[in-house]
Amino acid sequence: MKNIFPKRKKHIPPVETAVSKDGFPDFMKKEIFTQMKSIERFLKAYTDAGKINFTFYKIHIEKIKRAYIVCDYANYCCAVFGAYNFEIIADLICMPVLMSEFNCANPVLDRYTLVIMVGESDSRDKSSCVNRVLKSGAKLISIQNKCAGDKFKNCVDINYRQLGVVPTAVNTMNNIALSLMCLYFGKKGQVITDLYYEIASKMIFEIGGRVKQLLKKDCILNSLSKEIAQCKRIIFTGINTDFACAVYGEFMAEKLCGIHAKAVPAGELAFSQEAPELIIAFISNRELMPPALMALYPYRENTLLVVPQNLKNEMSGFENKVTYDGLLPLYNPIMGNVVLQILFYHIAGYKSIPTDKRGSE
Repeated sequence: MKNIFPKRKKHIPPVETAVSKDGFPDFMKKEIFTQMKSIERFLKAYTDAGKINFTFYKIHIEKIKRAYIVCDYANYCCAVFGAYNFEIIADLICMPVLMSEFNCANPVLDRYTLVIMVGESDSRDKSSCVNRVLKSGAKLISIQNKCAGDKFKNCVDINYRQLGVVPTAVNTMNNIALSLMCLYFGKKGQVITDLYYEIASKMIFEIGGRVKQLLKKDCILNSLSKEIAQCKRIIFTGINTDFACAVYGEFMAEKLCGIHAKAVPAGELAFSQEAPELIIAFISNRELMPPALMALYPYRENTLLVVPQNLKNEMSGFENKVTYDGLLPLYNPIMGNVVLQILFYHIAGYKSIPTDKRGSE
C-alpha cells in the first residue's frame, strides 16, 4: 500500500502552556475546562487534511505479531483502552502492562513485537524499559510529554504541561493518540475498510466539540458529586473498552479523593465480595448493552449509569443516568472519562483536597 503522505512530517517541538490559571480557581479545573483547545492543537499536529499522519513510523505493521502497551499506574486506563482497540481495529494481539511489571517480567520481545509506552519521560522505570526494548530489536513507540530529547524517532508529543494533581486533559489526549494510532495501523494493514477509516477519522475532529457540550453539565455533575463525596466504597464497572473508564475511575477515586474504589468487569460483579454504596457503570456500545445491563440489574437501585444520549431510553429500570453526546464505540470511553474528571474535581472540592501540584504557582 502506498503511503498517504509522501513527505515525512517534521517534528513539532513542544510548547509549554503558560503557568497561569487564567481566571480558574486552580489548574485542575483549567485543564478540564480548556482541554478542547489542547485536543485541537494535538490533532492539528498529527493529521493533514483530515488524514492521520504517522508516516514517520518505520514499522511494517503486517509483520508485527504482538503488542504491549506499557505505562505507569496513572495511565493504566489508557493502556486498557488502547489494547481493546488495537485488537479490534488493527487485528493485533495486544496486552496492557504496568511499566514496573514489564521490567520485572519476561515478555516476548523480538522484531515481531511492538511496544507502545505511555507516560512521562523522566521515569526511571521508563528508561529501563526503553533500553530493554531497543536492545531486543522490538519496535518502540512512545506517547508522552516533551519527548524531543529522547534517542529514538517514534515519539508522539502530547505537547502539554500538566499542573493539576492527576491526569485529566493529558488522559484525554493519550487516549486520542492511541485511537489515531490504531486507526492508522488498521488502515495500513488493510484490516478496516476505507469507509470506516473515513468515518472514524472525521469523527475524531468532533471530540473537542462534544467535550465542550458535556462540560455544560457541570452544575448537574456538581450536585451528583456532593452525594458521591459521602461514599466510602465505590465500584466502577464496564465491558470491553468501557472497562477502561472503570480503571480510570478507580484511579481518580483513590488517588485524588481517598475513596476506597475498585474496578470490576461487569461480568464479574456477581463474584465481587465488595459491598459498595455506589456502582458507577459505563455502557457505550449498543451491542454489548444487554449483558452489561443484565449484570447490573440486581444493583440497579444504587447504580449510576454513564451512557451516550442515544442509548438512554433503552435502559429501563435504571433511574440514575449521566448522558453525553455519543461517538463511535472506539471513542466513547474518552467521553466517559471526562465525566469522571468533572465529578472527581468537585468531590475533591467537597473534601477540601488540593488539586494542584506542589510548586506549580
